[in-house]
Amino acid sequence: MSLLNQHGQHLGLALFLMDGQISATPTHQFHGVFLNGPTFLKSMDAQYMGELFIKVIEDVGVDSCMQIITDNAPVCKAVGMIIEAKYP
Repeated sequence: MSLLNQHGQHLGLALFLMDGQISATPTHQFHGVFLNGPTFLKSMDAQYMGELFIKVIEDVGVDSCMQIITDNAPVCKAVGMIIEAKYP
């Protein structure tokens, strides 16, 4: 069942990503704003995000990836460390 159907909304969704923290683990959290108000949708920790970045790097080719640009959120710094551990 789609999130729009779960929340009874058929007019759309404003989706936003924000930095967060669950205990000591930095995360990125996806939130959505439906007509009846905001709701938490999903969170990703640095390990999961690092694995996604590494998959994309491998998909495009390690030699083709010149840089990765993120903001300086704690989760992005942690992702950078995961990527640098694999590709120093």
